[in-house]
Amino acid sequence: MKPVSVLLIEDSLLFRYALEAVLRRIGCGVTTATSREASNYGERARGVVLLDTVTFPGRNEEIAALVKKLSRLNPVVLLGREDRLEPVLVGLKAGAAGCINQTATPKELHHALLSAAAGGTWCDRTLFRKILRALPGFTTAGQRRLTRRQEEVLHHLVRGETNREIAQALGLSEQAVKLHVSNLLRKTGTTNRTKLSLYAIQQGLEHA
Repeated sequence: MKPVSVLLIEDSLLFRYALEAVLRRIGCGVTTATSREASNYGERARGVVLLDTVTFPGRNEEIAALVKKLSRLNPVVLLGREDRLEPVLVGLKAGAAGCINQTATPKELHHALLSAAAGGTWCDRTLFRKILRALPGFTTAGQRRLTRRQEEVLHHLVRGETNREIAQALGLSEQAVKLHVSNLLRKTGTTNRTKLSLYAIQQGLEHA
């Protein structure tokens, strides 16, 4: 498996040991920190930040502040649970690149980290479908129809692929993919790739 450098933010010592073991087993270089320690890493690139929201009960403001600070230089992936969606919502709103379910397999976790490291997003469908019930509808999105090519680009984007990977899969130039993504953002009324992925799942467009 391709190595990824990870800053694991975990306040539970037991979970920290367990997650660190899993990350090392899938080939990641791991630095661990508590939420308090992590606030000092904001100006240093550490690869991908994996933030376990489950061990931050009632600390949504702290999650938002950490995500905002760390995501300036490092993509942030949230580890969450279906029955504790609020901290995941808070983290996504603050700028996280995506989220993954606590029940994910090591392989899925690795794919999520790889995607974030490459500048993409990762959309855990189970979590996102739960999240959509708590979000307002995208009122401007359904008013403009997407072209077949835009739907194909969107399908690959939801899978967490980068512009380069989408270009290779569809036989396009990276510049063409960038243009399609820009048009998708404009047509759907979304502001980033994560929100665009949410829109795609809500509208049932994740399968081209």
